[in-house]
Amino acid sequence: MASSEQKFPPQQQKTQPGKEHLMTPPPQFTSPDYKPSNKLQGKVAVITGGDSGIGRAVCNLFSLEGATVAFTYVKGSEDKDAKETLEMIKRAKTADAKDPIAIPTDLGYDENCKRVVDEVVSAFGRIDILINNAAEQYECGTVEEIDEPRLERVFRTNIFGYFFMARHALKHMKEGSSIINTTSVNAYKGNAKLLDYTSTKGAIVAFTRGLSLQLVSKGIRVNGVAPGPIWTPLIPASFKEEETAEFGGEVPMKRAGQPIEKFPPQQQKTQPGKEHLMTPPPQFTSPDYKPSNKLQGKVAVITGGDSGIGRAVCNLFSLEGATVAFTYVKGSEDKDAKETLEMIKRAKTADAKDPIAIPTDLGYDENCKRVVDEVVSAFGRIDILINNAAEQYECGTVEEIDEPRLERVFRTNIFGYFFMARHALKHMKEGSSIINTTSVNAYKGNAKLLDYTSTKGAIVAFTRGLSLQLVSKGIRVNGVAPGPIWTPLIPASFKEEETAEFGGEVPMKRAGQPIEKFPPQQQKTQPGKEHLMTPPPQFTSPDYKPSNKLQGKVAVITGGDSGIGRAVCNLFSLEGATVAFTYVKGSEDKDAKETLEMIKRAKTADAKDPIAIPTDLGYDENCKRVVDEVVSAFGRIDILINNAAEQYECGTVEEIDEPRLERVFRTNIFGYFFMARHALKHMKEGSSIINTTSVNAYKGNAKLLDYTSTKGAIVAFTRGLSLQLVSKGIRVNGVAPGPIWTPLIPASFKEEETAEFGGEVPMKRAGQPIEVAPSFVFLASNACSSYITGQVLHPNGGTIVNG
Repeated sequence: MASSEQKFPPQQQKTQPGKEHLMTPPPQFTSPDYKPSNKLQGKVAVITGGDSGIGRAVCNLFSLEGATVAFTYVKGSEDKDAKETLEMIKRAKTADAKDPIAIPTDLGYDENCKRVVDEVVSAFGRIDILINNAAEQYECGTVEEIDEPRLERVFRTNIFGYFFMARHALKHMKEGSSIINTTSVNAYKGNAKLLDYTSTKGAIVAFTRGLSLQLVSKGIRVNGVAPGPIWTPLIPASFKEEETAEFGGEVPMKRAGQPIEKFPPQQQKTQPGKEHLMTPPPQFTSPDYKPSNKLQGKVAVITGGDSGIGRAVCNLFSLEGATVAFTYVKGSEDKDAKETLEMIKRAKTADAKDPIAIPTDLGYDENCKRVVDEVVSAFGRIDILINNAAEQYECGTVEEIDEPRLERVFRTNIFGYFFMARHALKHMKEGSSIINTTSVNAYKGNAKLLDYTSTKGAIVAFTRGLSLQLVSKGIRVNGVAPGPIWTPLIPASFKEEETAEFGGEVPMKRAGQPIEKFPPQQQKTQPGKEHLMTPPPQFTSPDYKPSNKLQGKVAVITGGDSGIGRAVCNLFSLEGATVAFTYVKGSEDKDAKETLEMIKRAKTADAKDPIAIPTDLGYDENCKRVVDEVVSAFGRIDILINNAAEQYECGTVEEIDEPRLERVFRTNIFGYFFMARHALKHMKEGSSIINTTSVNAYKGNAKLLDYTSTKGAIVAFTRGLSLQLVSKGIRVNGVAPGPIWTPLIPASFKEEETAEFGGEVPMKRAGQPIEVAPSFVFLASNACSSYITGQVLHPNGGTIVNG
């Protein structure tokens, strides 16, 4: 097997797909330690891209396990590898298995996939296992390099072929059969150099989830495998020699698998750390932040509010009109608490009451009860609870974490969250909110903060469970998971030299500073029309208080004529932006006209008149024309909102023919690439791109399989593009709405389904566009989200997702 740390000789192949027989060392496709036991005896398996790499290894093991194997390859470029694989699996096959076959084809086209399936069924009578594995990838430096032919080529091979193979194979698959799709770790973490490939892998994740829901009633299982860096022919065929030599070194095992600002050195010796001893001091306010009384009349309790993130929250809540109470640790945090109290007294609005600071140890139930009693005695109720207090200690090994320390960390970091919630809830009413501070470490792990990280994972699960408990009471529960933030916990937890480098591991290279039911209705054409909907979607709210967050910015919003896009246009205009939006000519003219008139009324005095641009965003030249028209009118682009989409209901994957598949992918993801590649020529540091994905990307949707797959692609595209552009100071994020009342709904579903739309989420109702649009404002505003890139917000009615 591979050594614990391995480098490869520099090598590169100039054409796709790569050739396994030219690789040094050759990939390992078998192991003497593997003991077959006829797990697949009597099964017929089809493996796409089975000539080399992971596909070859799968062919080999499936043969050893008793399966009859058929695999595909690319004729001409993969002939030698395919011949070697065929000979190998003939030797490996068991006595009762039939001879394997190798089928040359291009899987990017529906008729070719049908021929593959027909040939396998003609030879073997059925299909029991389908392994969708074939892929191609090409390195790129920027999204601008990915032209339309390449984009279509990669999507055809990597995801269209998965649809085509499934839709034809399923006619010959029975209960007990299985489909396994190869995705990639890049679908989850993003990859700046493989942007189109990574996006297809995100599509595969969503396709897998959706198809599994379609087929579960038939007894056919659908799953995926997401490998990390694996030594396959794709690698030397995709990367430069020097990159190939180091391939795989970035993962914790420091090898490929087989088939910031700096701070002055400083350390504090005791927990909790003291903010007033930090150099530089954390930034807890910003001159760019424009308060607008969002929390007027609310009473907020913030634990650990004396310093760091807690202090910053106290300050902004006070600026926004809340009456604030915070907790701190007596003795060790007295000075920080005093400074915070004075600061929020100055920040508070005239109608808010004076803030209070409460010393306590939150690790014990009776102490948390006393905090709540004191707040209620002073202010009468609690509207917002921020569970934020935490402590952490560095460790090298699990053996170092003794019982007293383990109990101490868990008491502060999670027991206190339970205790504060159980007492505060007696004084919280419908419309209240609980927000829990977790950490990025809950998702990625941290070897040096093992007990702390475990508590943060507990907080994630606590947040999700409590949200489900309280949704029927109208109390929302959410969490915030910061990355490396410059707070007193840092110098109090790490050695001087570690503090000096703190935050350098993230892409920004720095640490951050602190159902209502609907009347039955259906529209027969896509895109839907907002003016025909009953009730009309809500795109604005009297509770929204603009504060010039986007003053002077130029924003382009695709699909801005209706639904979420219209709500975003409206809020962006209220916030001072000059707005351009796109729509589909003919079918969306009336909605577009209404939106244009609305945002003309909403715009601020210094913003230019908005423009509406009719186009089909599925083609590169059309996207270029949109960008050119905006730049001609306004000189630049500061914010790009990729939002346009179409969807069609389906019962089975077999219903999705090639023209429909291409149509949906062109609108829903190709257009995102095209708009980005042209807009970026006119975007500078401080600009922002926000992509609309969907909750369906995370949970799957059996009735919207192609749409859902495009939304998975968008998640991966967002992550990868954020990594490409972080060095240019351009942030890229996403918003993944749940069931929102937009024209897509009556245009996609039957009347009876529309009537019940949204009832499946914990909040038991569909959301309105106005409930989503503020997420876009937040992500577009540098004053609000300057340390957020590559992330996705989830306004989804309480559905639990990961990522």
